[in-house]
Amino acid sequence: MRLLLTMTLTWFAAAASGQTPPPATPGRPALGPRYVSVLNGFSICPPAETERVRETSRRRLVAWTQRDPATGAIRMSMEVIRTLQLPTTSPLDQHARDIATRLLATSRLKVESTEIGTLAGKPAMHFRGMTEGELKLWCRQTWVKIRVGTTGGPDDKLVPDEHLVFNLTGPADDKARLDAMMTASLATLQLFDPVAARREGGENLARGAEALAGWTEAKLRPLLSSEPVYYTMHVGGRVVGFLRVTETIGRPFDDATGLAVVRWGCLKAPNEPRRLIHEELFCTADLRVERWRHAILTGEGPGATRVFQEGIKQGNVLLVGSRSRRGPATSTKHVIPDSIIAGYMPAAMSAIATQLIDRTQGRAYGFAVFNPVACAFDLRTIRVVGPATLRGSGGDIQATRLTDQKADDAPVVDVWVDAAGRPLRTQAPEGLVIQRAAPDTVVKLFAAELIELEKLGRAARRSG
Repeated sequence: MRLLLTMTLTWFAAAASGQTPPPATPGRPALGPRYVSVLNGFSICPPAETERVRETSRRRLVAWTQRDPATGAIRMSMEVIRTLQLPTTSPLDQHARDIATRLLATSRLKVESTEIGTLAGKPAMHFRGMTEGELKLWCRQTWVKIRVGTTGGPDDKLVPDEHLVFNLTGPADDKARLDAMMTASLATLQLFDPVAARREGGENLARGAEALAGWTEAKLRPLLSSEPVYYTMHVGGRVVGFLRVTETIGRPFDDATGLAVVRWGCLKAPNEPRRLIHEELFCTADLRVERWRHAILTGEGPGATRVFQEGIKQGNVLLVGSRSRRGPATSTKHVIPDSIIAGYMPAAMSAIATQLIDRTQGRAYGFAVFNPVACAFDLRTIRVVGPATLRGSGGDIQATRLTDQKADDAPVVDVWVDAAGRPLRTQAPEGLVIQRAAPDTVVKLFAAELIELEKLGRAARRSG
């Protein structure tokens, strides 16, 4: 049920993770949900029970780790790297031997065996061996050539070869399992041309920037609900949590007036500790000032843990601080890139994003949003599908269907909104359903949690 929490957090401006895992096959290691990198042109199913590492760079596109369930120590790590190499006319087997020789110097990998073949229709080179140094680990690297370079042309321009490198490391005594795990994962690799996706993403971001421009408090006020809006969360027909959303024009942080959104959430998934989430989100209508505060309570009673996170935007810099009883307070600075600043959507605006866009035309809107779980910027894409009818116990409801993708590598979520653009029902691929509910229904089911969330909000304000 951990993915349910992640999906719940997408409602709170965090990125969703993964799609539905591939079905298990006898004799083959289990795999996790498919990861799709739209902007880098590949998708793959990583090994099962892995945790995605969100810190990336221009070379490292994504990484996963797998921990020992008893000790929490990392037992395996897998990463995907993009690398550029000088073009070569050598046969693939000779090229593989050259790379194997260089790996000892560049990666401290002493290659013990080399294999060549194809993956996803592209030339591939597999290297297995041990890392040198104090920490000796078994390693498998697979290089997939996704672009063949040229040494020159009419304009004498050199175009390098481009490879995706899949690098897996773990203990030497576990190499048979790790090797089988890597083979199973690589068998799911799919490649595609990302140019069209990048072009569409840029167009969507420009459209999103237009949708964010020109707002005033007077224009925002009619879009907001005068009463709190409640939702229940369901899995397999069972209620596992709720959301409560309030929208006002106010001054929650005492420094300016603007859009203020307060969200309460509870998730009580089977075999998982209960989680309560309290959020206060604020921004001025002109988007110049942004502040937000999150409080998350995990577990119940004396053993429960509380984490507080707070953000404030100054110009194009977002300052984020976190506090918990498990360690010292931390503070990080995130510069909003110039390429996305015009389409940057503050968390408060992101909370009412479906109310801000034109829902009469089948268009897609892109917004740069901050992911507080990953502490990184994502591209959120909302697409207008068209009119739809929702069937409920009280009869048919006319709605507009949208899709909402919290990041370019997140699953696409179906959303049905009312005439005001406020969600009526949200459905995720993994089976989580969030739907509008009557206040008394939520109060009846979660009276104790509502009281605790009010206390959690007061504790968050005191901690700030």
